[in-house]
Amino acid sequence: MHTETRTGPVAGRLGRGGIAALDGTPYAALPVGADRWRPPQPPLPWSEPRHCRRVSAMAWQRAADFAAFFDGLISGLGLGHVRASTLRTLPRPAPKRASEHCPYRNVRAPVYPDGLPVMVWIHGGDHTDGSGGPSRSTRADT
Repeated sequence: MHTETRTGPVAGRLGRGGIAALDGTPYAALPVGADRWRPPQPPLPWSEPRHCRRVSAMAWQRAADFAAFFDGLISGLGLGHVRASTLRTLPRPAPKRASEHCPYRNVRAPVYPDGLPVMVWIHGGDHTDGSGGPSRSTRADT
């Protein structure tokens, strides 16, 4: 599935029901060098199709280290050694990719829009959790 953006062509995935997924589409240049603490700059244009098929990384935040967060939570409950040890053996969610270079959006759109809505995920949260990735139920199937 291909489409054009203001900065260049992108190639995404086509999911069930004619929904296009364009994951990891840049909306700004990477904040490096002189742009490190400045407002976002437009991405550099490109001419070849950019593969946008992977959900972008979330921004670094405290909960990115879920294991440390979970251990601190258990320690703060004041449980006895046996109960705390048992809780620490419970399955935990897989860690998400995190990066400070994350000016990307994840987009879902009908292939034949005809006035239908487009869904865009941008990073939210409160510096402790959240990401710009869609939930499992809205991911396009490959």
